[in-house]
Amino acid sequence: MTNSDKMAIFNKSLSPYQRWLEVQVPKWKMAHEQIAAINENNVNLHKNELKNILTELKDTELGRKYEITSLLKQSGGDIDKLVELYRSSIPVSDYDTIIDYVKRMINDGESNLIIPSNKVALYAHTSGTTGKLKYYPIHVCRAQLLNLLALDQNYMFYQQHPKLFDENSKELFLYTKSPDKKAPGDGKPICVISWFAYQAIAEHKNYLENIEKTDSEKYIEVAYPPTWRLASPPEAYEVLNTGHLEPYYMHILFALKQANSLF
Repeated sequence: MTNSDKMAIFNKSLSPYQRWLEVQVPKWKMAHEQIAAINENNVNLHKNELKNILTELKDTELGRKYEITSLLKQSGGDIDKLVELYRSSIPVSDYDTIIDYVKRMINDGESNLIIPSNKVALYAHTSGTTGKLKYYPIHVCRAQLLNLLALDQNYMFYQQHPKLFDENSKELFLYTKSPDKKAPGDGKPICVISWFAYQAIAEHKNYLENIEKTDSEKYIEVAYPPTWRLASPPEAYEVLNTGHLEPYYMHILFALKQANSLF
């Protein structure tokens, strides 16, 4: 019997969750190593990231306002000089600085205002705890970074608190779903940032349904969080918030019913 045959038999002896975990841990470790490398070289990486952002921003309306093309030329390719020019030329700003741009993007579909038109993943809104809701266009690269950070977090939890990943452990994930909303201008989703996690839960429900029908390894490869680890069933995350935070109440009830398994 070959090693691959032995491995196939071993894999089939594992539960779907164990097989999923076996595939995911190396991915989490890789993300952790990437984040560690970033942290070791964070000053230089941040300087280069600033250059990349300014290079992308220069052709937007905001970039023209602050004459970013001129800053890039003045720096002559010297990254430290560019940092100093940036500090002295670009003022510290707040939400009021960009609110008109964001409104034009969401309502009118105007492009190349503060982010290149093909780089907007969605519009995230705050919870409004400090006043009115604030809306921010999320860059596609930032969305990818959020995913990398989530994988890194999983790895650290896995290393430091392995019981969190016992097959019978449960996790309380609070999420309140709002009616689907898209920007009238460009059709991008308008949602809270945890929408990414909700999307993964919705997809994983489909994964659970399909894993009963097929043994295809493609379902083990997906990075969606295993919803059988959540205290609430996938269907609970489809309950809409009608203004009284009903979903939160429901998720807490599911968690209390499984308190002995909750971490």
